[in-house]
Amino acid sequence: MTDQERDANATLILITGFEQPRNTIAGGVLALAQHPEQWKALRKDRALLPGAVEEILRWVPPNP
Repeated sequence: MTDQERDANATLILITGFEQPRNTIAGGVLALAQHPEQWKALRKDRALLPGAVEEILRWVPPNP
């Protein structure tokens, strides 16, 4: 493997590793904006946050 191929592979791994979390966060923010009652519930009771994160991970597709 040449240095250029190695660098290209490393860049690809870094980019693809960043894309999914970015999409999930953006999708979660959008979902909370579309469901303000859920946002209010999360702000009122932070104990709901772990469940909300799990639900966002389930509900938001990794690559829209």
